[in-house]
Amino acid sequence: MAGRDQFNSIVTDIERRLSSFYGFTRKALACDHLVTFEELKSALELEKFTPVNRDDRESGVFLIPEKSNNDLFIGIYFSDEVIDTLSKQSPEESLTNANLDAFCVLVEELSHFHLLLNRINDQKATSHLELEWQGEVDKMLMAATILQEKEGDPHVVQLMRMIYDHALITDVHRRDLYWEATRFAAKFWLDQISLSRNLSRLIQSSDLRRLLKHLYEASWQQKLEVFSKQLERKAS
Repeated sequence: MAGRDQFNSIVTDIERRLSSFYGFTRKALACDHLVTFEELKSALELEKFTPVNRDDRESGVFLIPEKSNNDLFIGIYFSDEVIDTLSKQSPEESLTNANLDAFCVLVEELSHFHLLLNRINDQKATSHLELEWQGEVDKMLMAATILQEKEGDPHVVQLMRMIYDHALITDVHRRDLYWEATRFAAKFWLDQISLSRNLSRLIQSSDLRRLLKHLYEASWQQKLEVFSKQLERKAS
């Protein structure tokens, strides 16, 4: 129970950070939608459900229409390994190589969860690529923010290498999509690093926050247009 309480505290902290940074009101609390493996199977009405491969699948946000009405079931699943790692090595205390992977899994799924809810609330469409890009961007944003607070430096270059250069894609069915999202996210942060005059203050930059808030609301096509302009600015 203590481990679960600690994990829930971390979940609450990260979604608070995301909502505060992007300026959205939380339409639901993630802790109210955390599900176990058995609960997920029941919601999907599958006796032998395995999310891709249970040994490989660390997490997932599941959006399922309910047959009896127009409501949606939305559940967030995390493996015992992710929960155990973060409960024992809380990023609220220290973010290191030992818990960075689990932390990134947590951030990515919370990013998906809230972007989905925000798009549904605003009656806007979103693509799988956009969801994955946002999750990849938010991994870096949240990790760098915590390191800035704990150590006075976001360590953006080191995080870039750890999060993007060492990324492994285990879902063979959507490998190309995940790599494309990772590539776009890595390119975004590389551009921000190259344009920054002070890397130790990059995450605290009002320009970065303004840009990311704009991109959060933008469609994928609008995002691509911004990326193109950023490239032109860098070239000049």
